Amino acid sequence: MLNEIGRALSSTLNKEDLTRKVWEELRRLFDVENFYIAELDPLRDEIQFDLEIVDGARLPRRARPAGNHITEYIIRTRQPVLIPRQLRGRDEKAGRRAPAHNGMLLRRALVAYDHAIGAMAVYSDHERVF
Repeated sequence: MLNEIGRALSSTLNKEDLTRKVWEELRRLFDVENFYIAELDPLRDEIQFDLEIVDGARLPRRARPAGNHITEYIIRTRQPVLIPRQLRGRDEKAGRRAPAHNGMLLRRALVAYDHAIGAMAVYSDHERVF
Protein backbone atom coordinates (compact mmCIF):
# COMPACT_ATOMS: atom_id res chain seq x y z
CA MET A 1 0.00 0.00 0.00
CA LEU A 2 2.77 2.44 0.91
CA ASN A 3 4.55 1.64 -2.35
CA GLU A 4 1.38 2.39 -4.33
CA ILE A 5 0.93 5.70 -2.52
CA GLY A 6 4.61 6.49 -3.06
CA ARG A 7 4.23 5.84 -6.79
CA ALA A 8 1.21 8.12 -6.89
CA LEU A 9 3.15 10.85 -5.08
CA SER A 10 5.95 10.69 -7.61
CA SER A 11 3.71 10.41 -10.67
CA THR A 12 1.33 13.32 -10.20
CA LEU A 13 1.13 16.82 -8.84
CA ASN A 14 -2.64 16.81 -9.12
CA LYS A 15 -4.00 16.98 -5.57
CA GLU A 16 -7.34 15.46 -6.60
CA ASP A 17 -5.67 12.36 -8.09
CA LEU A 18 -3.36 12.01 -5.12
CA THR A 19 -6.05 12.25 -2.42
CA ARG A 20 -8.23 9.77 -4.31
CA LYS A 21 -5.31 7.33 -4.58
CA VAL A 22 -4.60 7.58 -0.83
CA TRP A 23 -8.25 6.80 -0.10
CA GLU A 24 -8.32 3.88 -2.55
CA GLU A 25 -5.19 2.32 -1.04
CA LEU A 26 -6.40 2.75 2.53
CA ARG A 27 -9.64 0.97 1.56
CA ARG A 28 -7.53 -2.11 0.93
CA LEU A 29 -6.49 -2.16 4.59
CA PHE A 30 -9.66 -1.36 6.51
CA ASP A 31 -13.08 0.24 6.39
CA VAL A 32 -12.67 3.86 5.30
CA GLU A 33 -16.26 4.61 4.41
CA ASN A 34 -15.91 7.65 6.69
CA PHE A 35 -12.72 9.46 5.81
CA TYR A 36 -11.30 12.88 5.06
CA ILE A 37 -8.16 14.71 4.05
CA ALA A 38 -8.17 18.34 5.15
CA GLU A 39 -5.68 21.09 4.48
CA LEU A 40 -4.96 24.18 6.56
CA ASP A 41 -4.99 27.43 4.58
CA PRO A 42 -3.22 29.85 6.94
CA LEU A 43 -3.80 32.87 4.70
CA ARG A 44 -7.57 32.45 4.83
CA ASP A 45 -7.49 30.91 8.32
CA GLU A 46 -9.65 28.03 7.19
CA ILE A 47 -9.69 24.27 6.87
CA GLN A 48 -10.31 22.96 3.37
CA PHE A 49 -11.70 19.45 3.01
CA ASP A 50 -10.10 18.22 -0.22
CA LEU A 51 -11.57 14.73 0.08
CA GLU A 52 -14.45 13.81 2.36
CA ILE A 53 -16.26 10.47 2.35
CA VAL A 54 -19.28 9.97 4.64
CA ASP A 55 -21.06 6.62 4.73
CA GLY A 56 -19.26 5.66 1.52
CA ALA A 57 -20.46 8.70 -0.44
CA ARG A 58 -18.08 11.39 -1.59
CA LEU A 59 -19.10 14.88 -0.50
CA PRO A 60 -18.35 18.06 -2.45
CA ARG A 61 -15.22 19.97 -1.51
CA ARG A 62 -15.83 22.45 1.27
CA ALA A 63 -14.07 24.81 3.63
CA ARG A 64 -14.82 26.12 7.09
CA PRO A 65 -13.20 28.74 9.30
CA ALA A 66 -10.40 27.40 11.47
CA GLY A 67 -11.50 27.06 15.06
CA ASN A 68 -11.10 25.00 18.19
CA HIS A 69 -11.74 21.62 16.58
CA ILE A 70 -9.83 18.36 16.85
CA THR A 71 -8.50 18.73 13.30
CA GLU A 72 -6.78 22.00 14.22
CA TYR A 73 -5.43 20.40 17.40
CA ILE A 74 -3.90 17.58 15.34
CA ILE A 75 -2.30 20.07 12.96
CA ARG A 76 -0.94 22.20 15.83
CA THR A 77 0.52 19.32 17.84
CA ARG A 78 1.36 16.97 14.96
CA GLN A 79 0.38 14.09 17.20
CA PRO A 80 -1.87 11.23 16.06
CA VAL A 81 -5.11 10.81 17.99
CA LEU A 82 -7.19 7.67 18.45
CA ILE A 83 -10.47 8.42 20.18
CA PRO A 84 -12.72 5.60 21.30
CA ARG A 85 -16.33 6.52 21.97
CA GLN A 86 -15.90 6.38 25.75
CA LEU A 87 -13.24 9.16 25.69
CA ARG A 88 -15.26 11.75 23.77
CA GLY A 89 -16.08 13.69 26.93
CA ARG A 90 -12.40 14.50 27.46
CA ASP A 91 -12.33 16.57 24.28
CA GLU A 92 -15.32 18.58 25.38
CA LYS A 93 -13.75 19.18 28.82
CA ALA A 94 -10.53 20.35 27.13
CA GLY A 95 -12.52 22.92 25.15
CA ARG A 96 -12.34 21.09 21.82
CA ARG A 97 -15.51 20.34 19.93
CA ALA A 98 -16.26 16.63 19.93
CA PRO A 99 -16.79 14.80 16.62
CA ALA A 100 -20.30 13.87 15.59
CA HIS A 101 -19.65 10.15 15.15
CA ASN A 102 -20.36 7.51 17.79
CA GLY A 103 -17.51 4.99 17.37
CA MET A 104 -13.74 5.14 16.83
CA LEU A 105 -11.85 8.06 15.36
CA LEU A 106 -8.25 8.02 14.13
CA ARG A 107 -6.61 11.26 13.01
CA ARG A 108 -3.09 12.01 11.89
CA ALA A 109 -1.33 15.22 10.87
CA LEU A 110 0.00 15.48 7.32
CA VAL A 111 3.54 16.87 7.41
CA ALA A 112 5.64 18.21 4.53
CA TYR A 113 9.14 19.58 4.96
CA ASP A 114 8.70 19.51 8.75
CA HIS A 115 5.52 21.64 8.63
CA ALA A 116 2.03 20.35 9.40
CA ILE A 117 -0.07 21.15 6.34
CA GLY A 118 -3.26 19.30 7.14
CA ALA A 119 -4.83 16.20 8.64
CA MET A 120 -6.23 12.87 7.60
CA ALA A 121 -8.95 11.08 9.52
CA VAL A 122 -10.85 7.83 9.39
CA TYR A 123 -13.75 7.01 11.66
CA SER A 124 -16.12 4.16 12.22
CA ASP A 125 -19.29 3.49 14.14
CA HIS A 126 -17.72 0.22 15.29
CA GLU A 127 -15.36 0.03 18.24
CA ARG A 128 -11.81 -1.42 18.12
CA VAL A 129 -11.52 -1.32 14.33
CA PHE A 130 -8.24 0.59 14.15
